Amino acid sequence: MIRLTAVLACVAMLTLAPEANAATRTVKVITHNIAGAYKFHGQLTAVTAAVRQARRWRPDVVMLEEVCEAQARAFRDRLPGYHYVFTVMLPQDSRCPRHGSDFGHMVASKWPLSGVTRTNLRGDDDQPGEVVRSFWLTCALVAAPGVPAGRLRACVTHLRAGNGAMQPSLNAARTAQVHRIHRALHDDIVQRRVRVVVAGDFNTRPHRPVLDEMYRLRRGGGLGGAGDFFEGDQTDHRYFAPSGCGPRACRSGQPTCCAGLDEDPPVLDRKYDYVFFSAQGVSRLSGLPLGLGGSDHALYRARARFEF
Repeated sequence: MIRLTAVLACVAMLTLAPEANAATRTVKVITHNIAGAYKFHGQLTAVTAAVRQARRWRPDVVMLEEVCEAQARAFRDRLPGYHYVFTVMLPQDSRCPRHGSDFGHMVASKWPLSGVTRTNLRGDDDQPGEVVRSFWLTCALVAAPGVPAGRLRACVTHLRAGNGAMQPSLNAARTAQVHRIHRALHDDIVQRRVRVVVAGDFNTRPHRPVLDEMYRLRRGGGLGGAGDFFEGDQTDHRYFAPSGCGPRACRSGQPTCCAGLDEDPPVLDRKYDYVFFSAQGVSRLSGLPLGLGGSDHALYRARARFEF
């Protein structure tokens, strides 16, 4: 579980030519599906692991999924000066506290947030036997020091969950949600040269066709994928597939999910959690899943260097 620091050759090819006095910044991101209702039943201690890492690692952005609104407020209150944006996926969740019982996801930062957008990803048409949720991509501009105004955008999301007999229809729903993410962000990235981070729980593995419109890497290896992003943990050779990978990057990564908490130690066997960095002007990607903090997902932190 070492922190990766290798510079991708494929990233370098896509990095824009340096401009005179171009601004650069290493952007540090934490994402964690805290299972705030499912595992914690609304308890405010669900955010403890994220608060601890925010104090220790000092990220620019923190994205949390499966959060009760009271837990989002608790995160902010324990980190004076932090700003946050909360989006409701399920109003009045009975598993959340009485005061702040809406359930959703949040993006938070020690830097000011502005220009908030919420894109409806849909995918909620058919949820038999499930708690019916709405699915969103929530984005905000991040006014980090040294970054030109309006040039860094952070987005959090949580895609449709589930597997088993309904897997084909669930994969179709997730694929459509990824398409809507691509459509919402593509012009910002390509035309307006905004550097974009998208993080969250995608409920699918890196090599699945579902993620084709996220990755700049192809499933079969190499560049030329349909997406606009590289992922923080795509350079860790320990998790490369036996075939279908380039020498320096692969649609893979260390598992982040889904712990059977009755096992000792808990077993993580799937990578469902991601930090995607837009490919233009990016280098020095790294990613590192850490402890669970009581959730069935690992807290995952990633970093990359952007040229603006």
